[in-house]
Amino acid sequence: MSEFFGISAALLTPFNDDGSINYKMMAEHAHHVLANGCKSVTLFGTTGEGTSHNLDERIKAVSFLEGAGIDADRIIFGIKADAITQAANEIKAGLGLGCNSFLLAPPHYFKGVSDNAVFAWYERVLADFAERDLRIILYNIPQLTGVKISSKVAMQLYKHFPGLIYGVKDSSGDWDSALEFLALKDDLAILIGDERLLADGVRLGAKGSISGMANLFSRQLNEIATTGEQDASIVAIADAIKSLPVIAAIKLLAARMYDNRQWLEIRPPLERLETSLEEKLLRDYDRIFGQ
Repeated sequence: MSEFFGISAALLTPFNDDGSINYKMMAEHAHHVLANGCKSVTLFGTTGEGTSHNLDERIKAVSFLEGAGIDADRIIFGIKADAITQAANEIKAGLGLGCNSFLLAPPHYFKGVSDNAVFAWYERVLADFAERDLRIILYNIPQLTGVKISSKVAMQLYKHFPGLIYGVKDSSGDWDSALEFLALKDDLAILIGDERLLADGVRLGAKGSISGMANLFSRQLNEIATTGEQDASIVAIADAIKSLPVIAAIKLLAARMYDNRQWLEIRPPLERLETSLEEKLLRDYDRIFGQ
């Protein structure tokens, strides 16, 4: 597989004071990251607080972005569902909006399930889409889902649904896991979720990343994905962000980037950073980037 995926921003979701999604801010931010190096935006991923949004909100968000001039082929529709029918219905909803790329996490309520069970869940979800023109990106983030997608399962699904399974986003943060997936790079597009591992991954055949930090550092990450050269400042700020509740940390830096504290709004059960942690992250940012 020779296609360069590049960087997709795992788009933050901005909220109004009443907790509703601020679709206008969302669209403006999507335009910003696309203009600064991202090839696409991924909606409703982990960084976008995806499990906190119902399907109606997701449909409205995609419709609003498209109405704001963002092409559907530059939107990846994130799905995290347990029920087979729910996951399939969300794919249908995305297709109805013109989306053809989906980031599909495994079911996450039941833990300790086998490779065979993970395969069976995906097989049933995707059964009605085998002949459709779409691409599925398997989302491996076991530290949150509690369910690992193994390289074996990824390859089984690729062979079972030729042309449908596009790749794997490995957000495990584990280099050994990344290496297992990278061994499949001739068949699957491997996307490295942990930005600190991206340069090494690209040099071994990774095609890019779906990245939460791309909300802030689109140009730098695009350069890493293109060249495979490490950027020490990205590693340092990633270390600082990932030592904290990540989504709240990225929202804090987005609020600074836009000089707009509305970006600090976050949907329960997540919470803003404590003031002392906000101050520490801002000091770390200034130290790393010499400001």
